[in-house]
Amino acid sequence: RLGRNKAIGTIASLLLFRYSFVACFLIASPTDFNSSAFVLRAADHDARKIEAAKVASARALDARVKSFAARMVTDHGRTTAELVEFSTARAIPVRSDPGVAQLVANTFAGVEGPRFDIAYAVQVVKEHEATIALFDEESRSGKDDELKAWATKTLPMLRDAKTPMPFRDR
Repeated sequence: RLGRNKAIGTIASLLLFRYSFVACFLIASPTDFNSSAFVLRAADHDARKIEAAKVASARALDARVKSFAARMVTDHGRTTAELVEFSTARAIPVRSDPGVAQLVANTFAGVEGPRFDIAYAVQVVKEHEATIALFDEESRSGKDDELKAWATKTLPMLRDAKTPMPFRDR
C-alpha cells in the first residue's frame, strides 16, 4: 500500500511539474493558446510512445512486437523532429520531460514475458486513441493552417499504427 501511495505521489508531482511548466510558457508564447497546447501535448504523447517502444524493444518476446516498437521509435521520432521544427519557428518551447522514462518504467514494472507483450499492446492502443483524438481535433478545428495541415497529414500514420500486428485480430 505504501508503494502504491508513493507511486501516486510521484505521478502527481510529475504532472504538476509538467503542466505548471506548460502554463508558464503558454502565457508567454506569441502563438495562440490552442496551437501551443496542441504542440506540447503532441510532443508529450510522442515522448511516452518512444520511451515505451524502447522498453518494448528490449523486453518483448514476440518479434512482431519488437518490430512494431522499432516502427514507433522511427515514426514518433520523425513527428517529434517535425514538432520541434514547428515549435522553434513559432517560439513554443518544447523540452523533454525527465519523468517520462520513470512513468513508463512504472507502467511496466514487474510485467515480463508474454504478459509484457500484451501490456505493451494495451498501452499502445490507449495512447494511440488519445493521440488520434488530439490530432483529429487539430485537423478539424486548428487555427494555424500549417499545423492543421500537418496534423491532417499525420493522422493516417497514427491510425495505421494503432495496434501492434500480433494483437490486431484479438
